[in-house]
Amino acid sequence: MRVAVDFFNQVNLLFGSITEFCTNESCPVMTAGPRYEYYWADGEKIKKPIKCTAPEYVEYLMDWIQSTLDDETIFPARVGMSSSSSSIHDMAFLLLLPSAH
Repeated sequence: MRVAVDFFNQVNLLFGSITEFCTNESCPVMTAGPRYEYYWADGEKIKKPIKCTAPEYVEYLMDWIQSTLDDETIFPARVGMSSSSSSIHDMAFLLLLPSAH
């Protein structure tokens, strides 16, 4: 869990440092190069994928990861309880998308 939180914090800092260059106007779509375009859906609040700007996508992503990290059914705070490795894998993959943008 600690590694997931540290990774989340590092990506959050990285994206925070480039927000003046990646704005809603300059990055109207979340992309990773010219061939890949990403749409946001979290399966709960936004069930159908939506097209959004890169900053909006990253904000949705960071909010979703923060709520996932805070969810004790996924990441128990008590010693001896295991966390979901699939959730950690999903978060790690999604956290790479802002750096690909």
